[in-house]
Amino acid sequence: MNDLAFDLRFNLENEAGETFVTCELNNTNAREYIYLQANDQLTLGEFEESLTKYLELLNITQCQHLILDTRNFGGEWGSLNERIESELGNAKKNGLKYFAHIVPRDIARSYLSNETKDVMLKNEIAYETFTGAATAVGWMQICELV
Repeated sequence: MNDLAFDLRFNLENEAGETFVTCELNNTNAREYIYLQANDQLTLGEFEESLTKYLELLNITQCQHLILDTRNFGGEWGSLNERIESELGNAKKNGLKYFAHIVPRDIARSYLSNETKDVMLKNEIAYETFTGAATAVGWMQICELV
């Protein structure tokens, strides 16, 4: 990584022109990471489209760090986790090593969160759930140091 600070940001929109995901590639804090943030009530179909775009960006950047903010996901959490787990091989092959997942409080302490963490560990991807962006970004800044 060089000393040049940059931001690459784009939005994914539905047919009505409403933004459902904002994606940002950022290296302003001495750590490059991709931040995907779901807006409003993200559906599973929109999440799948977002995941496809993320994998395309990952293939180009080889960025090791992902922050995924799904606090506004409006679908079935089991389906969301299954979709994430189905793409782990592609993500790992393209460089993903650290995954911070921002979820609602009730999901953060659920068995789904623990189950996902187990799957990530088996795939050698460091994974933590958070309920806010500040703590997720903070973890991302120190995750290689721990």
